[in-house]
Amino acid sequence: MTSEPTSTLAQLFFADAPDLDFTSEVAALARAFSQGLLPELTWDHDDVAMLDFGPLRITLAIASGLRRAEQTCLTVAVGDGPGSGRSLTTLRHDAICKTITTRLARKHPITRMVWHVLPAVVTTDLIDQMTDVIATSDDDVMARLGATLATGQSQPAAPRKPSATEVIMTLRAGARSAVCKLRNLPRHHPLADRAQQA
Repeated sequence: MTSEPTSTLAQLFFADAPDLDFTSEVAALARAFSQGLLPELTWDHDDVAMLDFGPLRITLAIASGLRRAEQTCLTVAVGDGPGSGRSLTTLRHDAICKTITTRLARKHPITRMVWHVLPAVVTTDLIDQMTDVIATSDDDVMARLGATLATGQSQPAAPRKPSATEVIMTLRAGARSAVCKLRNLPRHHPLADRAQQA
């Protein structure tokens, strides 16, 4: 069975517009990861570029004029492409994304960086949604962005308040698990049951 696609995204924020040649940065990525084969390059206007190296997709996108303290956001995404195959594990996606962002941050000082891991293939529509959110929203909304995009909801669903019974059951389950870990006991050992009843 084919596993679900995953993508790691990093948003680099700048107080002002960086002195950055976007086209040159895209070309540098193509050279760095080509391994002798040119990637399939897809542009969306002049601010989003997707490079497909077989099943691996690397995306670079820039958004300027944001109505935030930071005026510019550069998004780097590394993940599975639209094909049926899966490229690498999430850990490898993270490592490649970190390599790219570290190089960019050295060349262009940033104010901060925000990370996301999404169970999705990065597309131009997804980048547009992220840009719409970061243009006007606070960090709390940004933190919930991954779940929103993954479920396809127009806005994050409000969390359901657990009942008193559910809270008690959760606390008991936590106590059982803690005792088992401390004493190296199986979860259904009598001592664990006794601790739960205490």
